[in-house]
Amino acid sequence: MPTIVRNGIKLVFEDRSAGKPAFVFVHGTSCNRSFFAPQAEHFARRHRVVSVDLRGHGESDKPPGPYPIAAYADDIAYIVGAGGTQ
Repeated sequence: MPTIVRNGIKLVFEDRSAGKPAFVFVHGTSCNRSFFAPQAEHFARRHRVVSVDLRGHGESDKPPGPYPIAAYADDIAYIVGAGGTQ
């Protein structure tokens, strides 16, 4: 599974296929990227699909401290912008 490190925090994600528009699947609390596996599989046939484990969830690191929405948004933008190249 691809990982990327942002500000010392390992983030795990899947980046599948190519095509526009891209789909980014972001799970809710107490969940992980596997929640959207059926949708990711379906849409990856014709689109880029990125599914993330947010910090504190799934296989991503679980650092101490609060997890503000802004940090999640920044992590997602970082992953999508990197294009799975790291």
